[in-house]
Amino acid sequence: MSLSLNEIKSIWSGDIPIYPEQDVNRVMETAAAEHRDVCSCFFLFRYLHRTPTPGATLAGDYCFARFSKHLSQLDSVPMTDAFAEYLREDTMSSGDLAKYLDFVRTLSEISADGA
Repeated sequence: MSLSLNEIKSIWSGDIPIYPEQDVNRVMETAAAEHRDVCSCFFLFRYLHRTPTPGATLAGDYCFARFSKHLSQLDSVPMTDAFAEYLREDTMSSGDLAKYLDFVRTLSEISADGA
């Protein structure tokens, strides 16, 4: 588990849904090594923002901050655009893990094209 995920798990308490360990593991297994942190933090951000409680919202905001840090380190406009487009579509859906994993698989191609 990455340092970011350990930090996120350390704040997991209160009115937050159970940590989705299996889903996070699937994201980590699907993502290319250089994208694991950014993809996992984004997944948790979206997961938490689907729960309308103050604790889940705050924890989701923390995950978004970690996601933003990892995304900025990738320094890729195409990658930033891809996440923005995914977020735009995801806000209108129910948060399907299979759909997210399909998106994660495309990031290596986007990363290679943007290099």
